[in-house]
Amino acid sequence: PYVKAKGEDLNSIITGITSDKGNVHVSICAPVNADDYSEPLRRSDIAAVVHEMDSKIYRGYRLWDTNYAAYDILNGCSRFEGMYSPSLKEQFECKMAKDIESCTGLDGEALRKLYLQIYAGPVNNCL
Repeated sequence: PYVKAKGEDLNSIITGITSDKGNVHVSICAPVNADDYSEPLRRSDIAAVVHEMDSKIYRGYRLWDTNYAAYDILNGCSRFEGMYSPSLKEQFECKMAKDIESCTGLDGEALRKLYLQIYAGPVNNCL
């Protein structure tokens, strides 16, 4: 099984923000804490807390044209074609192909799917 190295998540965030990624939006909201609840939390309340955390995260999302294009490419549809231009979609696909090509020795189709899932994920979460 895969075990994350210490600091790996933080390094991924920093790399993602500082690398050539296009538009980036960072949103920080008020924390979810025990004071938000009228009674002491029990183990059975964990799902409600997780739901509240997810809701706060999703409310902070700013979706970009690349998110919508990736969703449509991944799902083989044109549901959000009004949210991006044909040239943007083409540029996105070229960048994706170039990024995947640089990952030698790995399954290109699996990487393509993962790449699209990463960009389309925020759209799925908001749906």
